[in-house]
Amino acid sequence: MSLRILHASPLHSLQDLGRFGGQSLGVTTAGPLDVQAFSWAQRILGNSPDEAALELIRGGFIAEFMAPVSFALTGAECAATLSGKPCPNWMTHHANRGDRLVLQSPRQGQITYLAVAGGWDVAPRFGSVATSRRDHLGGLHGEGSPLVAGDICVFRAPRQVSGGVPRRFIPNYQHPLTLRLMPGYQWDTFSPSAHTQLLTTAYQVGHEISRMGYRLQGTPLPEVPDAGLSEPIAFGSIQVPPDGQPIVLLRDRQSLGGYPKLGVVVREDIGALCQRRPGDPIVWELADRAEQTDRLVQHIDFFGAIV
Repeated sequence: MSLRILHASPLHSLQDLGRFGGQSLGVTTAGPLDVQAFSWAQRILGNSPDEAALELIRGGFIAEFMAPVSFALTGAECAATLSGKPCPNWMTHHANRGDRLVLQSPRQGQITYLAVAGGWDVAPRFGSVATSRRDHLGGLHGEGSPLVAGDICVFRAPRQVSGGVPRRFIPNYQHPLTLRLMPGYQWDTFSPSAHTQLLTTAYQVGHEISRMGYRLQGTPLPEVPDAGLSEPIAFGSIQVPPDGQPIVLLRDRQSLGGYPKLGVVVREDIGALCQRRPGDPIVWELADRAEQTDRLVQHIDFFGAIV
């Protein structure tokens, strides 16, 4: 009862919701870059929210099902086929023994999630199966390695399921993206001119992007405050190094850092950012007061303690 990988890339990994409680030890959370797409795959399959999925960045994936199972693809559209037949995203499909799943390069977006009904049978490491290459934790073999050709992904309890994501919830990753910013305690250390520039000028996704962070490119922010003492870094923190170009820190971020931070990106917007490609336009806006209050608890991330 398994899936045999025939072709993969170093950007493909196994992820669950993440590894929490270890940032005081320098262990990153890992987990899915696009939580919304990841969670929809589990939802339509009837899985627990914390079941793992294969995170397939930029497509180029081929695998063969060794037993019957229902599965789902969500996120970036990669012109997927199952034994030569179209296999669209955002709905369940049923594979039979010997069926071959092929994902091309994405048509829109960057990240596709592959989940199976019942989940993958993988032993956790430090409380999670999420792959963290920098920490050598998680993944199929426990040491943080990416997926490779020849890997065998075992199903936990294969079953047949039918379902799909309502059309109104399916994102369009080609739409212009506005990132909502929740100011942090260092917001006021930046000058009013820096605030104005951030909120009134256009940025774009840079070429330096990874699971650690997305660097945005635009007119450099003026008068960037000096770096201070290292402190815990929350998921989605907007860090500004001396060059004045904001960096949104993601799942594989370092646990501590001293560069000044404007605040954090509203969590619902982080997955949408991760689905954008270099050169895609980005604009910023402040989250309104009510929105900031509603999400405050969601962004508490102090030495790995997340509420």
